[in-house]
Amino acid sequence: MTVAILKYSSCNLSSLSNCLNSIGIKYHICLSAKDLEAASIIILPGVGTFESVIDEIKKNGVYDVIKKKAKNGCKIIGICIGMQILAETGRELMTNKSKGLALIEGDVEKMKDFHIGWSQLKAGPNCSKNLKKFFNKNFYFNHSYYLNLKNKKIIKLYSLYDGIKIPSLIINKNICGFQFHPEKSQIFGKKLLEYCIKENL
Repeated sequence: MTVAILKYSSCNLSSLSNCLNSIGIKYHICLSAKDLEAASIIILPGVGTFESVIDEIKKNGVYDVIKKKAKNGCKIIGICIGMQILAETGRELMTNKSKGLALIEGDVEKMKDFHIGWSQLKAGPNCSKNLKKFFNKNFYFNHSYYLNLKNKKIIKLYSLYDGIKIPSLIINKNICGFQFHPEKSQIFGKKLLEYCIKENL
């Protein structure tokens, strides 16, 4: 298992690094396509806007590499904005929609209110037994956009906010996304991130 964290200018790596260190996960911080070549797991961290992150990973030459490695079975784990860029399209800074990585079918849409703070997770209809132990536990959210999925079956855990059933943990084969910040969600966040890194999804 070789874990790579993709670094982009907007992301804050300290919390994620501290979290992985605390659960004994070895990782490399990567900037380029060459850095990602040996990775069996790629983590796309949180913080940033859809357009700026997509533009930066294209500029750094890793956009197509991520898509190729995902197609070849590499596990991709996205956190917050890292989850949202897995979608087909998003719109945050611009009037027109921007294209995402398109590893998940769906579009990123704006919420009425900013969702910040602790929210409980609920079990989706296809939530596995191993994941059900995390529902009704509180996790830390900080976002004003959410992923409107075409295939609701990949929602393993969700939260309710502003009348929206927010996909909070999605798993589709080797693609995994957290809308919340597991690295900032104390013990249960650490355990859930560790599970998604170590287990076959």
